[in-house]
Amino acid sequence: YSDARSAYTQKTKAYNVFSPAERDQSSASGRGGMVQVAEDLGPVAVVQSDNATAWSSGVQRAIRRAIMIRPNVMIVHDDALLTAGETGVQSWNSFAPWRIEGGNRCVSRVGKAAVRLHSVGPSLVKLTAGEDSVSDERDGVVPVYRAAFTSPAAKRHSLLTIIEAIGPGKSARPVIRVRESDQMIEVHSADRVVQILTARDKPTVGPLAGFASDGGLLFTVREEGRITHAGAFDANWLDTPEGRIKGKGFLRWPAAAGGSRKTNQGARQ
Repeated sequence: YSDARSAYTQKTKAYNVFSPAERDQSSASGRGGMVQVAEDLGPVAVVQSDNATAWSSGVQRAIRRAIMIRPNVMIVHDDALLTAGETGVQSWNSFAPWRIEGGNRCVSRVGKAAVRLHSVGPSLVKLTAGEDSVSDERDGVVPVYRAAFTSPAAKRHSLLTIIEAIGPGKSARPVIRVRESDQMIEVHSADRVVQILTARDKPTVGPLAGFASDGGLLFTVREEGRITHAGAFDANWLDTPEGRIKGKGFLRWPAAAGGSRKTNQGARQ
């Protein structure tokens, strides 16, 4: 890039990632994220990766889990374990400014569409937004705006964010409800309801419509009044109305025949 400020785009916070204290990732060969789960269940798609080795020190675990709820909602969970107390920063970048709406919510409008972010969980998480870098596009150098959710310095971090893509005009939007007491998220769209229950330091409490697990995230998909899919991340068991499913990692119901895919990825997620 001819613009000197473009060196900033090589920094970790110029990407949509979690980082400890905004530290940059290592560029050393062989470091980066490993995809641990990648499954398309139809109404939802799920992925989990661990990016811990992207930092040369201080990071034992940097798990990112994502649940894509078709057609336009994504739940992102960053679960990190550090060797010393540092802040945890979740960055989101856009070519349009972020407008803070309050309550750890912000929105960015690009043309006739928009994207809304909502950080769920502890009120200690701080939201900031502003112009942060530049990008060299076909029409010239343009500003990039960043929204950042920052949790206080600690060895453990758990940041849960709802991302909603909003179509133009009066496009149909899902109804999203959050029960802050136990971080239950409900996404209602047409005849489908997706419920996601998070657990931070203890096994998931349940049952959730007949389902329970010791995993970090438990979700169910209900279509036309009937549960059709369920899953849990980092689980040893998943209880269903048909009995207990045992395993290690991502467990799903109905049970998968071939299991999850595992591949290596580069340093930037």
